[in-house]
This record gives sequence, C-alpha cells and structure tokens, in this order.
Amino acid sequence: MIRMCRILTSFARLSASGKRHFSARSSPLVLGIETSCDDTGAALVTGTGKVLGEYIHSQQSSHLRFGGIIPPVAQDIHRANIENVVNKTFQLANISPNDIDAVAVTNRPGLPLSLIVGMRYAKHIARTYDKPLIPIHHMQAHALMARMNSTIRYPFLCLLVSGGHSLLVFVESTARFRLLGETLDDAPGEALDKIARRLKLRNVAEYAQMSGGQAIEVAAQKATNTAAYEFPLPLSKYRDCQFSFAGLKNTATRHILERESTLSRFDYSHVPGCIKSVFLFQRSSA
Repeated sequence: MIRMCRILTSFARLSASGKRHFSARSSPLVLGIETSCDDTGAALVTGTGKVLGEYIHSQQSSHLRFGGIIPPVAQDIHRANIENVVNKTFQLANISPNDIDAVAVTNRPGLPLSLIVGMRYAKHIARTYDKPLIPIHHMQAHALMARMNSTIRYPFLCLLVSGGHSLLVFVESTARFRLLGETLDDAPGEALDKIARRLKLRNVAEYAQMSGGQAIEVAAQKATNTAAYEFPLPLSKYRDCQFSFAGLKNTATRHILERESTLSRFDYSHVPGCIKSVFLFQRSSA
C-alpha cells in the first residue's frame, strides 16, 4: 500500500498547532508548486477546488533537440523560471502571498534534480510568510483530481499513466491508496521516447517539433500494415496487475536494427507500420 501526504489530516493538524495556523476563512487558500519533470507550474486553489490563478512554463521546445528530457537542463530551466511562475500566479489571482494559508509542493515521484527546485522555493515561500508546508505525492494527487469535476465517490479504481510511471490503484479515501500494480521496468512514455530517438523521428520535418510519444502516435496513424512486425504481449503468463514495457522497447529496437541491416540507409516510409504495431501488440498477439 502506498501512503500519500495526508492533505486533509495535515490541514487539521496544522490549523491546531501554535502560531502556524489557517485563517478564519471557510475555505483555505493554498499555493501549489509543481516541478516534478519538465514543466514549472503553480496555482492558487481554494479548499473547494476553485482555481483562482495558475501559470505554467513549458520546457518542451528546449528538450526537443535532445529527443527527450535531460535532467540537468530541466533543473536549470526550472531555476530560471520558478520565481516568475509563482509571481505571475499571484498576479493573475490578484492575491498577496500573505493571504495564503499553506504551500503545497510536489516532493515525489519525479526527476530528483527537478523536484529539488520546487521544494526549495516552496520552503522559501513558507518560511518567508510563515505558512505551513504540505508535501505532495503527485501521482496520488492525479488520482484525486478525478473527483474535482465529477461525482466519483470513494472507493474507486484508478489507472495512472504518465511519461515516467504506470500505476493501478484502489483509492479508498483522500489519504488511503491500495497499490494493485505498477511498472516493473520502463514506463510507457520512457519506452516511446527511446524508440522515437532510435528511429530518429526528429530528423523528419513533420515530427521535428513533437515529443517522442506524440511523433510515434502521429506516425502510427499512417500505418497501412499493422501486422508487419510481431510484438510480445507483456506478462501474459502472470495473473497480476503489473506492467512491463521494456520488452516492447527491446523488440522495437531489434526490428529497427534488422531493417537497417537490409537497407543502405534507413527508409522512413517503413516507420508508420513498425510503430503502429507497438500500439496494436495486444490485438495482434491475441
């Protein structure tokens, strides 16, 4: 079982502790800071889920030429933009930092070099304005987002898929999550980025401004022979909820090497059929 930061419990505990307390407002106001990967984001949100202001700085264009996210580069860009992102958020909401009740910040999971930028700045804000600091497990926060604009009730089953993680969780409450399955090796986004780099899709004008996963998706839609290559069905012999994508990545790499060995230079006309198979491996293996 995974335990997320007990947000509601923290609110109750912090409101009753010493000089660090929440205001008398019926709904607390929280500054949220997110730097788990390649985007620098901030938002001011009320306890009822109303977003008063938000701002984000995307690093996508900076990482495109590398074919993926480079952690040290991401950290430098976070450092250069975190203060402006937070200030813009306050400006858009027309709120002073003195008016917030707490600072919430992603502290896991994510790229360590990126996470530390957000955590340090969040600590700075909390210390400067004497506000409580609430660490957030951002994948569990993603699961709870499903309840902000819908009538989903506890308990519910949630599949979380991102560039770096895949989790199947049974959500019992705000602070209680039962982990049913997770990625045992490469996450899907990581595998797709590596395949896209191996295919050198960024050298093709049509895909040059796309992330690896997006480029593969667009290319796959042009496939004319979805059965051109065989891919394994991961963990098909295991009766559990785990995920595995390393085998698909390795199989794709092997197919690419085989094609390259038979061509004087790589023929990009074969890309769509190869990639389409990645998405249809379950259907073709059934």
